[in-house]
Parts: sequence; C-alpha cells; structure tokens
Amino acid sequence: MDQYGPVKTSVDQYGAVWMDTDQYGPIQTSMDQYGLVLFTGLVASPALLVALGSLGGTEATSVQDCTHLVTDGIRRTLKFLCAMGRGVPIVTPEWLIQSSHGGVPLSPAPFLPRDPPPERRLRFRLSSALERARGHPLLQGYGVHVTPGVQPCPQDMKDIVTCCGGTFLPLPPREHRPDILVISCPQDRALWAPFEAARLPLLSAEFLLSGALRQRLELRPFLLQKTPNSPQKHKKKVKFPSKIQKSPTEKFKFQPQIKKSRWKCPESRAKKFSFTPKIKIF
Repeated sequence: MDQYGPVKTSVDQYGAVWMDTDQYGPIQTSMDQYGLVLFTGLVASPALLVALGSLGGTEATSVQDCTHLVTDGIRRTLKFLCAMGRGVPIVTPEWLIQSSHGGVPLSPAPFLPRDPPPERRLRFRLSSALERARGHPLLQGYGVHVTPGVQPCPQDMKDIVTCCGGTFLPLPPREHRPDILVISCPQDRALWAPFEAARLPLLSAEFLLSGALRQRLELRPFLLQKTPNSPQKHKKKVKFPSKIQKSPTEKFKFQPQIKKSRWKCPESRAKKFSFTPKIKIF
C-alpha cells in the first residue's frame, strides 16, 4: 500500500474499514461484505462487471441492500431516489475503473456525479443532500399512506418511503395525527372525504419525489387542498348604492319619452310676428 501514501484506518457508518491515503483519500480495504453495487441509468458493461469482480464485490439485486449506486448523471429514477433516501454513496463508473487499477475500493467522494444544469433545474446539490440524508432520514417518525391512483404506483412509493426512514401505511388512516401524511392525486378525489374529516394533509406525489431528491421536507407547496387550520379568507364585495333608488316595480315600468319640438305652433308664431298698424289722424 506504499503507492497510496501513509495509511490511517477508519470505520464508516456502514461498518466498512477504510484506509486514508494522500492520492484518493480513504480507501476501503475489502468489498467482500459491503460491496453490493447497483447500476441505474446505464447498462453494466462487461468491463465494469470485471472491475467489480476484481474488487470482490457483486451486483446488488435490490436498492434496499446496495452499498453503492453507480450512475452517469443525476436522474430521478426509483433507484436513484431510494439511494438518496438511504444516503448511500453515489458514484460514476470511473470509480470502479480506478479502484480496480489499485485493487482496493477508493473513496467515493472524488467520484460523485457532477451535473450542474440538472442541479440548478431541480434546485439542489447532490453532496449536501447526501449529507442531510446520512445525518437524519427525511421521513423518520412519519407514517405515509398512498392512494391507489398515484403515479408512480404505491409499491414504488413504498420503496421510497421506507428508504427515507418512514413507515408505509397500507390501510387508510382514520384519525388525525401530526406524523401521518397522505399522498393522493385528483383521480382519487372520491377517497378524500375520510382524510379531510380527520384533518390529514393531502399531498401530491411530487412531495415525495422532490423531497427524496433534495432531502427537504416541504408540505405547503404540494398540498392538494387548503388545510383546515388556515382557511382561505374571502374578500367581501362592497356594493355602492346607485344615485337614484328605484323600486322593483318602477325599475321595469315603461315610461314613454316625449320629444319636445324645437318649433312652436303656428299660432304662437303668428302672435310673435303679429303687429298692429298705427293709424295717424290728420
């Protein structure tokens, strides 16, 4: 191990033993017990499988038991979101290649996928989100129920909920508790009445998808209805009285309009222009 510099050992949260070096940072001594690698967004090529086998690792069959996720970029796949919820290392394929050259697994930190455009579009940073997931699971202490019409399907949502530390509730809850959340969709509006009666928050599926990716618990932007505790205030319309108040009978009463003629009758005209001749007596 002299080629990697001075050696210091450390143990991570998964129980794996790492050796600190100068070139690539900590190096895992063996993948026999913890090397269950899962691939998403790419097909595991023969070269990658050979590199994985040389390290003593195997390909994982479930996201629940994988120790590393290998991907070529940031994507919102089921495997990626579950790995985010568990806080497992997410690395590029270069991690397997470089590790196989040295014969020992390298630290995943230098091989974290860096994809600034998706991070800006999705409003998160991968490294910070993974740190939050390892520090405190997103849904720890919460129970989540998913209605049948939600997409992704309830079974996939169950995997995300459990990976984020929550408890999946297969039966609809009937009483109000601050630690119970309901994920639904407009297609299941007919099922909302018991949840609204119990004053349970109804959330869209994006609440869980975006929350697992960003590792932030935000309810308000994803509510499907106004919560009873914060009713919507309706503005009162002010009616201004009209200048002339008319009764309902007078309002629709027909009133003929009489137009005044600009010319006077002939008699009045005659009076106006009539004159009396003056007779002079001589």
